[in-house]
Amino acid sequence: MAASPSTGSVSFQGGIRCLRLLFLLGFFFALSLTLFTSAESLQSASERVALYLFTRQDTLWLGLGCVTIMVLLTTVGRRNFGISAWFLCLPSLPRLVAVMTLATLLVTATGVHVVYHDYALSLDEFLARFQAQTWLGGHVLAPLKAEWADMAPALQPTFMRYDLAHGIWGPAYRPMAAALIALFELVHLGKYSNAILAAGCLPVLAALARRLWPAEGQAPALAVFLLASAPQFLITASTPYAMTAHLFFSLLWLWFFLRGGVGGHIGAALTGLVAVGLHQINVHPFFVLPFLLSLLSDRRLRLAAAYALWYAAVLVFWVLWRDIVTIIIATNEVTSAAEGQAFLKQITFLLERHSTSDLAYWLANLFRFFAWQNLILSPLLFVALMHWRQAPRPVRLLAWGIALSLLPYLLLMPSQGHGWGYRYLHPHLGSFALIAVYGWLQLKASLEAEALERARRLLFMLAAVSVLIGLPLRAVQVERFVAPFATSSAYIAALPNDVVLVDGLDTWFGIDLVRNDPFLERGPKVLEANRLTDAALDRLCRRRVALVDFETLQRFGMTVMPRSPGVREAARRELRRTLQQHGCLPS
Repeated sequence: MAASPSTGSVSFQGGIRCLRLLFLLGFFFALSLTLFTSAESLQSASERVALYLFTRQDTLWLGLGCVTIMVLLTTVGRRNFGISAWFLCLPSLPRLVAVMTLATLLVTATGVHVVYHDYALSLDEFLARFQAQTWLGGHVLAPLKAEWADMAPALQPTFMRYDLAHGIWGPAYRPMAAALIALFELVHLGKYSNAILAAGCLPVLAALARRLWPAEGQAPALAVFLLASAPQFLITASTPYAMTAHLFFSLLWLWFFLRGGVGGHIGAALTGLVAVGLHQINVHPFFVLPFLLSLLSDRRLRLAAAYALWYAAVLVFWVLWRDIVTIIIATNEVTSAAEGQAFLKQITFLLERHSTSDLAYWLANLFRFFAWQNLILSPLLFVALMHWRQAPRPVRLLAWGIALSLLPYLLLMPSQGHGWGYRYLHPHLGSFALIAVYGWLQLKASLEAEALERARRLLFMLAAVSVLIGLPLRAVQVERFVAPFATSSAYIAALPNDVVLVDGLDTWFGIDLVRNDPFLERGPKVLEANRLTDAALDRLCRRRVALVDFETLQRFGMTVMPRSPGVREAARRELRRTLQQHGCLPS
């Protein structure tokens, strides 16, 4: 039964107040962090980059959002400018989903170069390309040459697994996101893999909206617009992050599952096999869990048991996949489940790393997520929440999936590190869009004509501000942050030396500039200077060696770590003295 007009009006006004309050609280929280926490403090530990990006990128947009909302609320009733007509006709235009899909592909592919400099900023992104190169070289795990084996931690210091007994190494992540990059690279489109997957998300999302609301012709276009206009979605699609692949396979899994039948459930099972192995093992299971539990309440026990057995096998496989591969390729049998042990140790380590600063990360994640979406998302979500009892069952299950997926990040990884928006919720952007579409449909059904016209007008203006101001602002912010890293990395790769030693201690994220191809065949070998033994230095210094430290990297805009000049200079002198003793640098 449709809600009464007064209920619809109250829920929409509540949604706008929610948006205004969200941006106001976010602005003051970001401003307080900026005023009372120095940049040096935020740059003193790698996990604090999440708070640094929140203060430096989101303060401005949260403030602009507050002003925009107040201005629009006072002016929206004065003149129409044909806005209501636009709002009504645009979702009904033929092939609009196809147009937005093509536009998304063009924007994100352009962003690969213009915004992201065709660079892999974080090690999550770089190691995806590292693993893709390994796949393209005909290996699942790259062979590590014996002459470099004892220097593996200096060749790639972070998020790696080294198996020196079998002479192999590779990223600590699951490999399927990298396999997708490699697959696209077979036709020379590897750098655009996420742009292509992002564009692929949109027709799948439109199909889901049509399935949920077959009588609502505007639902598919609105769902696609909400996703395609979100800066988080577009910027992330210009990066090598695995989160775009997670989003695509989440939507694809949902389409198969809702289709049902033998073909639908087989398709969902195979999609799940790939999705669990994309990057982090927790992402997909928490998305699908509410839907699988719903099978129990429907008494579809055989299907629920089949899914349970399938996902149990899939999870075991992806937890132990590196051990399985090692057993297959090694000359002698592996007798211990090393990867399983490492997985348990990682969980224990993360559980022990809690502090009061977690609250700051949780708040920053919340505000950062909504600050990187279209402004109309929040009020529509609020309306959907106010009409929750009438929501279609899949919509409610999507919401439960969002809530469950937050649990491991709240408990284990409160800081996301690098990321645009809140990337841990990226696989659920389609869920948010569908829930918001339900909110809009409730508004249509419950508002009187005059109130509905005002709502359309306000939503259209908020959406226009998001696309015309918010998206370009985000693109500029991301480009300015990425550019120094991309330039520094290009400089190091172009050096004519055989070996480049990077002093990563005094440059913020300088250690991330230590990058090599998996087979150690191209360019100079780049190593972290402070992780080398005397024996390794004796061997390296027989080659042409260059040292890159904070003094060099500052020229490209890299930031010096917050250490006192005296301590920094003393460490620099000690490193140079050590390198001179081994013949790496002239005396």
